[in-house]
Amino acid sequence: MQDKIRYHKYWLFSIAILILQLIGYTPITLGILAIAILPIASINEFIDKIKLVPLFIIFLLLSIVIGIYFSLINGLKIWNIMYWGQFYFLAFILLSIKNKHNAIQALKVCTYIIFFLDIMTNLLLWYGINVPWAEVTAIRPGESIPRLGGFKNSALYSGSITFITFCFIIQERIKHPISKIVIILFVILNTLLSGSYRYFIIVA
Repeated sequence: MQDKIRYHKYWLFSIAILILQLIGYTPITLGILAIAILPIASINEFIDKIKLVPLFIIFLLLSIVIGIYFSLINGLKIWNIMYWGQFYFLAFILLSIKNKHNAIQALKVCTYIIFFLDIMTNLLLWYGINVPWAEVTAIRPGESIPRLGGFKNSALYSGSITFITFCFIIQERIKHPISKIVIILFVILNTLLSGSYRYFIIVA
């Protein structure tokens, strides 16, 4: 029973990540993420990981100083929140999570939900159906197809979430090989729909 309760804490973490991706980086969404991470984080885990690579603490301290400096100089703008928020999330919080396997499993579910929303949006746009949260971008000079931005209306984001999905899918132990092949084909299709050349190269 205790194991189930502990695992539910990681589902809260997944929901917080999903909210962050749907709404974007703001003080509120980052605050929700911080609250969701507190039950699954440990200062002892953080210290143990620092001990493995002692020089990493210098990197973290320098990043704090640089972050404070730019905040004082430029003010707390939206791009500052996005840039530094996700940086500190990766550098500090992920380092302190107790059970990283459970965290990855929770992130998988979050990633699959976002990918589903993304490919459905791209397919609707491809079929010429207008949706209020995204639009078909103009074809760039020298290109033959438009770059569809998915549910975030960003071709780069669409390519990124598709690539992360691909990384998760190839490691999944799916009983029916055909199902896995079909999912991978959808991943490739969404990569093509996003039109991001850098992800064409990465997936290839």
